[in-house]
Amino acid sequence: MPYFMKTSSLIIAGLVMVSASADTEIQDNISIRFAEGLLFGPDFGQATFYSDIVDSFPDVDLPEQYELMGSVDLVYSTQVILRADMKARDAEQVLVDRLLTTDFAIIPKMGAGLESRGFVALEQPVRPVTFCRDDIGSVLARFRETDADSIITLSHSVTGPSDSLSCNEYIEKRRIEAAQHAERLNTGLRVYEPRLVMPQPPRERGMSFGSGSRFSGGNGYFESSSSLVTDWPIAQVYQYFANQISGQGWEFETENTLDEKIVGEWTFEPDTELSLIGTFTVQEMTGSKYSVVFRLDQSSPIITNNPYMRTLIQ
Repeated sequence: MPYFMKTSSLIIAGLVMVSASADTEIQDNISIRFAEGLLFGPDFGQATFYSDIVDSFPDVDLPEQYELMGSVDLVYSTQVILRADMKARDAEQVLVDRLLTTDFAIIPKMGAGLESRGFVALEQPVRPVTFCRDDIGSVLARFRETDADSIITLSHSVTGPSDSLSCNEYIEKRRIEAAQHAERLNTGLRVYEPRLVMPQPPRERGMSFGSGSRFSGGNGYFESSSSLVTDWPIAQVYQYFANQISGQGWEFETENTLDEKIVGEWTFEPDTELSLIGTFTVQEMTGSKYSVVFRLDQSSPIITNNPYMRTLIQ
């Protein structure tokens, strides 16, 4: 048999062997080598796993409601994995209450308060919290809620919270940056962007998941967009968001249905000197995935009443 045919046969056989055992969910512990593969990347060194807390992790007084699952040393950082029989927001509050009593401070979150406009999840995930203490540096806490409990991951970097800044200096720096960031995003037409809530909580399988808003803007326009995975037909997706737009003071004007796209247009006049056109577009992509976009355009009465001009500015 020619060498090429032998090699092809081996490859095909290998593929068959792999696919025969594919899509089998792991129900128990995973191997160390599998965990190393998950953590492998340019930002990590050789991972070392521990059943208790690795010695290089700082001495942190953890809540008694937390159960230790283990820890890992990633050379440049260490992580402690815990679980708690409570909702993620409750787990966050328990940790905040405990660490604030042991002289930790909380670093202001970037983008806090900006989630109220554009496409937002029905249930907002708990955002990571960064704690800081001068003798320890920073500890980043992440929270993930499951059907049964919450998983808490604490990460500590050997590089510290910032470039030779104390915690108070770093907090002030981040507070200024967060305020400037919020001011940039809450100016112009963005303040008129409606709040468009996704249909279902992200963790529910088979229904919907929103990837979060992406924003862009310029002179006379502002646009937010997101991706949505759902088993709803496109007409139901469109109507779900259209009802929200109309319910926030926007006046419905027109609706057009194309092959795999529905486009609706609304108008809104927040004051006598400003007239806005809002265009909502839902487009079917692949499978159960949709692209949803809401665009604001500043207009004048002449443009508003001229369909051709409306097309030019969109």
